[in-house]
Amino acid sequence: MLIRLFRFEIELHLRQTAVRLSALAFFLLGALMSFSLHGGIDVWLNAPFSIAFGTGILSLASPFALAVFAGNAILRDREHGMEEIVYATAVTRFQYLVSRGSGLVVVAGLVLGCGVLGLFLGSLLPNQDPESLGPHRIWPYLQAWLTIGLPNVLFGAAAIFAAAALTRSNAATYVAAVTLYLLYMLGSMLGNSPLMAQSKILPPEDMAPAVLMDPYGMIALFEQTRYWSFVEKNTQLLALEGGFLFNRMMWTAFSLSLFCYVYQGFSFRKPRPRKAGPSMGIPGDAPLPLGPYVPVPVTVNRWGAHLRAAFSKVAVETQVMVRGIPFVVMLLLGVFFVAVTIYDDISRGELNTPYLPLTSLILPVLQDPLSKLGPLVVLFFVSELAWFERGRGVAPIVDATAVPSGAMFLAKLLVSGMLIGVLILAGVLVAVAFQLLNGFVPRRPELYLNLFYAAGLPLLCYAAWVLCVQNLSPNKYLGMIFGVMVLLSGGVLRRLSGLDHPLFGPVFFPDLNVSDMIGRGYGGAADHWNMLFRVGLAGMVCALTLVFWRRGARRRTGGLSYGSVGLAALGTLVFLGTGGYVFYRVNYLNTFRGEERDADWRAQYERTYKYLAEEPAPRISDIQLNVDFYPDERRYRVVGRYDFVNETGGVIERIVIGVPHQNRREARVTVAHATTVGLDETFSMETYAFDHPLRPGDQGSLTFELEVTKSGFTDLDPENYVLPGAAYVELNKYLPAIGYDRSVELADPHERAKRGLGPYREMATLEAVPEVRPHHLRFEAVLSTPPGLAAVTLGRLVRAWDRDGRRYFHYRIARETANHFAVAVGRYRQARTDHRDVAISVWTAEGHEANVATVLEAAKASLDYFQDQWGSYPYDVLRIVEVPSFSGAFAATSYPTTIFAVEDRFFLMDQSDPADFNLVYRRTAHEIAHQWWGDQLEPAPAEGYRMLTETLAKYAEMVAYDAAFGPSASDDYLADMVDLYFFYRGYQTEPENPLNRVGFQPYVYYFKGGHAVHVLRELLGEGRVNQVLQTFFQRYRYPARPTSTDFLRILYDHAPADLHVRLRDLFERVVTFDLQLKGYAVEALPEGRYQVEADIWALRVEGVDTEGLRQGPVAEWLELAAYREDGSLIGKAHRVSLAEVRSRVRIELEEEPAALVLDPRGLMLEANRADNRVAGATLADESPVH
Repeated sequence: MLIRLFRFEIELHLRQTAVRLSALAFFLLGALMSFSLHGGIDVWLNAPFSIAFGTGILSLASPFALAVFAGNAILRDREHGMEEIVYATAVTRFQYLVSRGSGLVVVAGLVLGCGVLGLFLGSLLPNQDPESLGPHRIWPYLQAWLTIGLPNVLFGAAAIFAAAALTRSNAATYVAAVTLYLLYMLGSMLGNSPLMAQSKILPPEDMAPAVLMDPYGMIALFEQTRYWSFVEKNTQLLALEGGFLFNRMMWTAFSLSLFCYVYQGFSFRKPRPRKAGPSMGIPGDAPLPLGPYVPVPVTVNRWGAHLRAAFSKVAVETQVMVRGIPFVVMLLLGVFFVAVTIYDDISRGELNTPYLPLTSLILPVLQDPLSKLGPLVVLFFVSELAWFERGRGVAPIVDATAVPSGAMFLAKLLVSGMLIGVLILAGVLVAVAFQLLNGFVPRRPELYLNLFYAAGLPLLCYAAWVLCVQNLSPNKYLGMIFGVMVLLSGGVLRRLSGLDHPLFGPVFFPDLNVSDMIGRGYGGAADHWNMLFRVGLAGMVCALTLVFWRRGARRRTGGLSYGSVGLAALGTLVFLGTGGYVFYRVNYLNTFRGEERDADWRAQYERTYKYLAEEPAPRISDIQLNVDFYPDERRYRVVGRYDFVNETGGVIERIVIGVPHQNRREARVTVAHATTVGLDETFSMETYAFDHPLRPGDQGSLTFELEVTKSGFTDLDPENYVLPGAAYVELNKYLPAIGYDRSVELADPHERAKRGLGPYREMATLEAVPEVRPHHLRFEAVLSTPPGLAAVTLGRLVRAWDRDGRRYFHYRIARETANHFAVAVGRYRQARTDHRDVAISVWTAEGHEANVATVLEAAKASLDYFQDQWGSYPYDVLRIVEVPSFSGAFAATSYPTTIFAVEDRFFLMDQSDPADFNLVYRRTAHEIAHQWWGDQLEPAPAEGYRMLTETLAKYAEMVAYDAAFGPSASDDYLADMVDLYFFYRGYQTEPENPLNRVGFQPYVYYFKGGHAVHVLRELLGEGRVNQVLQTFFQRYRYPARPTSTDFLRILYDHAPADLHVRLRDLFERVVTFDLQLKGYAVEALPEGRYQVEADIWALRVEGVDTEGLRQGPVAEWLELAAYREDGSLIGKAHRVSLAEVRSRVRIELEEEPAALVLDPRGLMLEANRADNRVAGATLADESPVH
């Protein structure tokens, strides 16, 4: 009997259209994912790691399919009124539950298998890049399906099956599916899963709880592969061991226990109906009075009656939905999730430094779950609402009434809106409570109203779509599948077209990343137009729903009326009008290119103008600018002049001027004593021939006018934007330039190979450093703004004045500087102090003064330390200027005299607790250090450039911070740097270079560099390192252009010879270590001394490139330290040398140790330091392993 029931379940499921569509959707999703799975440098798209990752992502989509399948598996008897008959048969409870539960699991596993099959077949498609693929093997796909996919399906099926069987409610089933997503996101957030956008990197010893918290095993996957090289990711299957095995076993056992719980709690009885409410009839038993029938004249207000009917239906359905347990559970889960999310994002912040609980920072935190999970909540609850009458068997009665279809549809749409509003309001109340509990009275609480527009209206538009597809669908579950297809249609269009056009997709969520400086986001009017486009589309959908509204057993077009036709006409007019306007603004007023077209454009530019990089060109010697900002119009105008001189040693007959590409810009360039001989409008390149060729030493000039409009219809450029109340423009990147612009080149190696271009090289190699002439120039600018705003750029403010209703600011820098400059505009308040003949000022928005004192203190201390150790500060001005959070890709950018610091990563950090790590102080020191490393000392444009700027600035911030807070203040921060280095190195697209040859690899020159300078200070001492830096700085300050080789030469001259090998490992090689203290034994010696024998594993690993790794024992000494119970050091650390990878060493101590630590100062760069410490003698009696 059980076998026949199981076979029947499988056959029944496979005949369902929803199951077939789900299988097709998973297959296509897997095939699309096969093109984009990325596991890091040289990791194949079909590598075991990529396959496991892709299978895990596919399994995250399974709860939705399970929610649809579970209704058919367990609730179909109730929906079709067959419960009593089925329960009266000879089928036992065990047979009933096992057949239906196992059928659900098997079918869901097969659907997920279709997705895995799509991964495999997608990798075989002819348009795959052969260089991105390895050997095709079946077993990695099967292993991923068996170890990741099926346990995840089993967990989801158990949870959803339990909800469906025990409540026998569709709504509860949907809530269970959404709850799975909520719990996964919650666990991933608390466990810092790399899939979460704001995840923090946990140290290895803190990963165990996170591994257990993730029911889908993704954190366990990342934990096992956290430090895998590309070779291991390409060849090694996941090992069923450690945290990964425990996670799989634990959640599989939990899933089976859930099925057992269902068996215990399920009964072959119909659930008891709820207690009936009070009677609404006539009280008492008195008979109605009898009398002859008298006609009563009735006056009916047609529209009033229809509205009353609609509102009556709204009241009934709202009461049923809101008072239902599923919605209450969903609401409570949402409140809990929002509370934890806000705490994680705000209180834990960046590098465990909290943010101030400002409304502008909390707003995007609230929108994120609403935009990701909100559509699923709407899909489930609105689908239930659409089938409200049919699910309760009252549809024939309701359909027979005189209530028009429009009133019924309006009622359901209003109920949907009310449900959405309640969810948003609950999140807002949680946010306000969080602010109040943190002692912060909400500023700009009106910003919360944006959520009802930016999240509520898109969800309401989607609700209209769901009502439409459910009305047209023959059953609820198929309608839900169509609803998901509607939701995914925008992404599919983008993928198929290769264009990320704002008009794609029926749902649009405006970006609520609001700058607290100005109280608004970037999109502005563009967001309103895009939203109105979706509203018009939703109006057309509503009209279609009205026309085909189901009344009775068959669907008719009886809904065709003046109202539906008018709604369709209005929706169409709005849809076409707004769509046409958006298309015009995006495609015609601005330059819109998709990724492929943009890559083609860049490749063609390189082919056409690469020769200019070798042609002689004059050097710009003076720049004078007049920049007028019009923030309310989101535009700025530049009138400028370049003076240039021929310093090439040859005659220059022509000059090529290019205007960097921007949306909405108009440019006019005039070269004095030259004639235009060529114009390339495609690349905005103009060629001028001099009337008289420029001889060596001759000077010339050019003038230009540039007007730029930065509307919300274009993507945000964090280095170039103008908004009402603020602006930030890194001007040198957008003004006319002489010759070839290397920043336009296509950098992606795969895209270059597709277009026949050679390898991309950002900078010259150390073996071929080009001769670089002095290129600094004199800079002067006059900036103007509307009243109430101030403009800031490099140099000293010569004077400020008002004229013709505008404010003017004249800046001039005292010495020649590099051709790098930026301008910020805002409503600023200043805090000023004078220190060592330098006027230090901090420019912030009103209300952002919390960290100003910290910044000023850090600036003074940094100036003192850096000037005392390396050389004088060459300016009499130093200012730190706040810029909006739209520039959040960086924390700050340092220019001569001026540092531009991003509001949320600098001034909105909560540093009120003196016991907390002071990230703002450290960042201030780092940026001020660039006044030496990057400004006064400017390296040659060759490999290692950023080691001499960023890595040396990391050293400067470290010593300045430790001088202020103590020598151990940076310990946790340095540990974070090491963890970040090992994490990000596994996901790079280029081979890792050593520090002395590093290019644009932030994880190397920031994170590994931070560790390297820590080790350098520990080995040489702070005084000697500062002597090295002083010598280097004084010898190679501008106009010299040193390389990393010059720095290392000085370093080796000052370092003892026995440290040279170790220093080369730090700076000239890619070397990591795997150290483990296996255990130790203690033997008491005469005279109260103790001999400790320690078993040590020490492996040195060099290289990461495709030529293979070189592994072997550590040739240099290691440190071994003994500690007392209270954590204090016994004596000093002992230096030990090892002959083999695994060896035993002996040291003598004056006390019996409580713990031994290998490499206590963290001198060796290793991923996992948790196994470097052993507390208590635990040495086993075994021979060393070599």
